[in-house]
Amino acid sequence: MVIREGVHTEQVLVNIVVASNHFVDHSQDSEIRNQLLNTWKQDPILEKQISTLVITENNGVADVVNGQDITTYTIRGEGRIFEALHFSTSEESVSLKGKDKEVKIKFQVSPFSFFQTNTT
Repeated sequence: MVIREGVHTEQVLVNIVVASNHFVDHSQDSEIRNQLLNTWKQDPILEKQISTLVITENNGVADVVNGQDITTYTIRGEGRIFEALHFSTSEESVSLKGKDKEVKIKFQVSPFSFFQTNTT
């Protein structure tokens, strides 16, 4: 499970990574999997606390984020979250041509993007 949090946007992305090839040949396991997914989709507590929920099926032997054995499904949300950083150049002791400037940056964070974990 990978959890990403937009501290300043209060958004949370949860990516549950599973090896799904086991479900292909077992109808009972497939039914259990579908019940679990439906529960995640409809749970009001999860809906309130998790902005985006994705499932990544990785049937390869390597722990990689992209490949022919990897598929990602968005269960809830946009499949990504955002984080926003706001700061003044005067606070950072940085001057742009002698002028203070307010800087606002918005980042799109996907399940597989690299992003600094301590944005504060």
